[in-house]
Amino acid sequence: MDEKKDQNLEAPTILVTGGTGGIGFQIARTLVSCGARLTVTGRDAARGIAASRELSCLGHPVRFVQADLSDQKGTLELAKIVLETHSRLDVLVNNVGGVWNRRETTADGLEKILAVNHVHPFLLSEALFQLLHSSSGKVIHLSTGYHLLVRVGPKDWLQQRWDSGMNVYGRAKLISLLAGRALCQRWAREGVVIQFADPGLAKTPLTQAMDATYFPWYGRWLFPAVHWVQNRLPLSWAGRQAAALALDRNDRRPGLYALPGGLRLPAFSSVGDRSRGQLFLRLTLEEWITPESQRILAALSQR
Repeated sequence: MDEKKDQNLEAPTILVTGGTGGIGFQIARTLVSCGARLTVTGRDAARGIAASRELSCLGHPVRFVQADLSDQKGTLELAKIVLETHSRLDVLVNNVGGVWNRRETTADGLEKILAVNHVHPFLLSEALFQLLHSSSGKVIHLSTGYHLLVRVGPKDWLQQRWDSGMNVYGRAKLISLLAGRALCQRWAREGVVIQFADPGLAKTPLTQAMDATYFPWYGRWLFPAVHWVQNRLPLSWAGRQAAALALDRNDRRPGLYALPGGLRLPAFSSVGDRSRGQLFLRLTLEEWITPESQRILAALSQR
């Protein structure tokens, strides 16, 4: 093995979206401390520059890219920048997410929680596939245990149900998990692995801004207990599993789900889960990703 290849093995190149604060920043801290060559994204330029400087003190210089992933245009603009500035990409950590206590839509006409937590991370992964493919890379989606508390139905994939921000968030993450697992076997044959990491409960700027109105009426009595737990768990704990997956070159099980405590579950799923996954994969590719974004994706794939 030549020196250049050896250096690449020792220093993976990793992109962390939303890596300038919260759980994303903690993931970035762990990665750069372990020798990764890192790029982080964020919406705020001043905050991003400050974060990249702080992270750079821990290892290799960290690159910051200002990006707004709240719509498909901004997501694809980030992809173009990464493709122009990176000769390789070993891991994409899709950390950006969000939850709101009222229904909003994006510039593309999608329900915002579904878009930010599923469609846009999926779109970014698709746009960077060739770069990931060239290095036999990984995509890691941050998930949530809340997906176990919800069920999806026609009103959800038609974006017609709003019962609470957290329930919609849980269903968006469930759709992300099912669609990702439907895609992961196909991508694994091409040498790109899709995995999921659950950060668990932790005190973040987002969770601290939330109140009981984010939860369904029947679960609001639990909100004080949830806050109590969050305030006692460090952000470094929440970012541990995503960072561990990103640095683990040996565990390449498609669709793997990493729990907060360190347990990793293989992607066993029922026939029903597989059929729903295929449905959500088709909806994402054919309906939720806009025709203009599909055109740009096609152009990027020909680079």
